[in-house]
Order: sequence, then C-alpha cells, then structure tokens
Amino acid sequence: MKKKIKPLFSSKIRFCTCFLLTSLSFLMLLPDILSAKQAEHTRTIVVTGTGFIIKNDTASAREKAIKEGLVAALGLVFAGQIPLDLLISNFEPLNDIIYTKTDTFISGYRVLTETQYKDLYRVVIQARVSIAKVKKQLSKMGIMHGSKKMPRVLFLISEQNLEDLLPRYWWQEGAHLVETSAEVTMAEVMQKKGFVIAAHTAAPQLPENEAILDSPDASNSTAMALGIRYKADIVIIGNALAEPTQNKLGENMLSYKGTLLARAIRAGTGEEIATTFQASTAMDSDEIAGGLEAISHASTIAAEDLSLQIAADFDQRKKQSSKILIRVKGTDHLADFVRLRRAIDSIPGVRGILTSEMKSNETTLVVDYMGSARELAESLLLKSFESFGITLSEVTPEELMIELMPKPGF
Repeated sequence: MKKKIKPLFSSKIRFCTCFLLTSLSFLMLLPDILSAKQAEHTRTIVVTGTGFIIKNDTASAREKAIKEGLVAALGLVFAGQIPLDLLISNFEPLNDIIYTKTDTFISGYRVLTETQYKDLYRVVIQARVSIAKVKKQLSKMGIMHGSKKMPRVLFLISEQNLEDLLPRYWWQEGAHLVETSAEVTMAEVMQKKGFVIAAHTAAPQLPENEAILDSPDASNSTAMALGIRYKADIVIIGNALAEPTQNKLGENMLSYKGTLLARAIRAGTGEEIATTFQASTAMDSDEIAGGLEAISHASTIAAEDLSLQIAADFDQRKKQSSKILIRVKGTDHLADFVRLRRAIDSIPGVRGILTSEMKSNETTLVVDYMGSARELAESLLLKSFESFGITLSEVTPEELMIELMPKPGF
C-alpha cells in the first residue's frame, strides 16, 4: 500500500498566501484608484488673477489677485456644467454665488508664479474646484445640464407664535427681510426636492395700481403681483399658528399645537393648483420654543404634501407645453435684445429659451412655454422697457414676430 504524500503547503496556507498577495496588489494600486476617484469629483484649472497696488500695498494687491483668479476658475467650471442659454438666463444669481461663496467650492489652490508690473500684481494660480459641490448648487437652483428648470416658488406665509400679538409677515411695509420659521422650513424641504426658491431680499416695488394690502391674509391678486415682481412661477399663500393645549407632561412640560393652512397658485393666472392643512404638536417647558417646534413640524408635512401636488401639476403641464418660435427683428441693438430675452424668460410658464438662428439684425428664438402663443404675446405686451418698445406684427398658433423699436435718445 502506497503511502499518501502530504502537500508541502496546505490549502489553508495557499489561500492565505493568495489573499495576502491580492491585498498587497490592491494596496499598491490604491493611490491610483483614489487619485482617479478624486479627479472625477474635482477639476483642476490654471488661471491668472490681477490686483491693483494701492499706496505700495503689494500684500493686499496679491490677495486681490488670488481672489480674482479663484473666482475666474470657479466661473469656468460653472459655465462648463450648464448650457449657454441657462447660463445667460441665470447669470445674475450665479454671479452672486461665485463672488460671495467662492471658498465653498474651492478644494485647494497654489500660486504657480507671480509678478509685479507697474501698479499691477499678477499671479498664475492652479485651483481645484469641487464638481460635486457645483452640481449640488446648480441642483438647488433648479439648473441642471440636460434637464429643465423646476418651478420657482415664492412664499407668502404669515405666522403667529404665542409671544406674537399679531401675525408676522414679510410683505407688509418695511418688513421684506422677515423670514418666518414656517417659510424657512418649507423652503428647505422644497429646495431639496428641486424647487427653486424666490428670495424677497428687495422691497416689493410694484406699480401703484398693484397696492399691497397690509394684511396677513394675502389675496390671489396680491400674490400674483408679488409673484411677477419676484419672477416666481408658483406662489404659496398660507397662515401658520401656534397655540397651547390642555395637555401636560409632568409639572413643566406643556403641549403646543401648530397648524398650517396653505394653497398654491400660478403666478401668471392666479389658478389654484394645490391646497393643504396640517397640524402637529410639540412638548416643551418654554412656550415660544414649543410653539416654534409645533409650527415647524406642521410646515414640514405641509411642504411634503404641496411638493407632491405641485410636481404632479407641473408634470401634467409639461406634457401640454408647446414650442413657440419668436422671430425678433432689430437685434443689432444687442443690449435691447438681451433685455427682451430676460423679459421673456421671466414670464410665468416659460420653461426655457434656445437660440435657433441668427441673421443680420434678426434672431429666432424657440420658447418652451406652458400656454398658447397668444397668451405669451399678451404677457409680453404687459412688459415695459426703458430704452425701447416692441411691435408685435404677427401672431400665429406657433409663431410670433417682434420688432424692437429704440426710443429717441437711446
């Protein structure tokens, strides 16, 4: 009987050896994998920046030059993430973000070289920009490459907590910077779902015939006027209220009830498209904190409910939207044409504008509009321009013909 020869290495040893070799190979490749992963999430840009030297202060000039370079790098990345039409129509809010929140998007930078020339200080910078953060910001604003903008929402929510003798609301005279907790909560919920939030950071300067009623219960006509003023597609009107209940937990914890009644209308027509009523309770030893928490809970549920209703209506109207050709004559006056284009983009129901053809002194636009060509024409005729007027010479179901008429002295 032959003796069985045992293998030099057992299967367990062979397995461990293979595992160790595989692990070592992976660890050797890990820096390359991480580097590739990092490249997917950041973009490296080389740009120049310039700062003026004032009173021989080269340090400040250098700092300004670096800041300018970082802004330029960030601007290039933002511009590369969205189509030109969306960049033009959203240039103002994007410009504000790029200048005021530059550091938020810059992962790191280094100065490659620098020089002084007369009263100028110049630097060459290599900056790393976070693509993920740029995309997240564009998503918050409702601007995504290859997708359409979600509706822009303005909130008219009055609020009365237990310490308030009267409801607080931002559209009363001199109070446009007031933000209620209900508005803040609802805006945060809806922004995460892709809605664009209209900020009321400027006083509501409206025509005299659109007087703002000094009342916490905003009417549809007031909401429409404010919606147009702040370029909103949807206006959410509501009232939030906190009140004590009879329930208690122990000696100190009291119960508070928060309610929110709200409705959503289209800024262009005043048509009501969604409504909600939500209530919630909170326990707290402090009545103000308890009231705010109860309102916040109710506002969260209300925002979720309205988001579903508005999104369903938006999807339905998207199917009904039409492409309307607008032929514009007189576009050699470029500044006037840019103002006209912005005016068209601000009309409620306009979901996008593309330039399809450019000729000498004539440009053809394709407008994605949730309505008819006649409705678009009527909305455009309500616009007023300082340096020019418009003449609508032709209106068909699919096409508008507009001529820009410069005013004397411009």
